[in-house]
Amino acid sequence: MVTADGHLVYNELASGEKAGFEEFRRDPALKPFLTDFVDVDSIDPLPATRAIKKLIWIISEKQDFVRAGIGVGPECDCFLLAKGGIRDMNREMTEADEQLPRKRARQKQRVDH
Repeated sequence: MVTADGHLVYNELASGEKAGFEEFRRDPALKPFLTDFVDVDSIDPLPATRAIKKLIWIISEKQDFVRAGIGVGPECDCFLLAKGGIRDMNREMTEADEQLPRKRARQKQRVDH
C-alpha cells in the first residue's frame, strides 16, 4: 500500500503513461507489484520485501519527473503486516541478509551429499 504523495509516483510507474519508467515495469521483481498483480500467497516474503524497498528507492529517485516537492526519501521507514503482527521492514531485511550465508552453506551441503 503506497500512501501520501508517493502514490503519485507509484501510479505513474504502474500506469505506463510517463516515459522513463518502462524499464521498471519490465523488471521481473517489480512486475507483481506494478503490472502483473498476483495472489499474495504466491509471493515469498523476502523477495517481496526486497521489491518494495526497490520501489521506494525508485519513487525517491524519479519523483521529480512526476511533480517537484513530493519529498519521498530513499530510505525505507516502512513496516510489514504479517501473521505475527507488525514488523520493521529494515530489521527483517538485515536479519534475512545475515542468514543468507548460513542458508547457502546448508544448501551447498545438501547438494554435496
